[in-house]
Amino acid sequence: MDQKNPFKTSTKVTWMFDWGDKDGKENYWSHLTAKIVLFIYGGCLVLVFIYSLLQLSLSIAYARSKKRKSQEVKPVYNPETALTVTVQLPMYNEMYVAERIIEAAANFDYPREKFDIQVLDDSTDETKDLIAKKVAEVAARGIRIEHIHRVDR
Repeated sequence: MDQKNPFKTSTKVTWMFDWGDKDGKENYWSHLTAKIVLFIYGGCLVLVFIYSLLQLSLSIAYARSKKRKSQEVKPVYNPETALTVTVQLPMYNEMYVAERIIEAAANFDYPREKFDIQVLDDSTDETKDLIAKKVAEVAARGIRIEHIHRVDR
């Protein structure tokens, strides 16, 4: 044992390629395997780097478009020039959701004189009665709503 260097160390940089070395003899296949693994690893690093560059370019494009969109002039809403809108609600035996759908359509924020709701009902169960009741309730609030019921499909 050496007093100056109690630990036997080597400054050899090629420690990665010493796989399978036995008694100072190199093994060809272990060196080839090490080189293949390092090549695949390096290729993966390059692919990850390219992917991160693409993500960076997407982030930069998003920031630019957000800035551009905030500077756009938004059109002024004019209720007099708004178009007439008709919302059609097709239903067939929708007992559990019919009232909620009609209520959601009735709560649209649009000028009432230019907004129509048509409930197109083909129900064959008690849903038609629930819809008729809800339509009458919404119509009493001044919203133009119409219940159209077909007997046969």
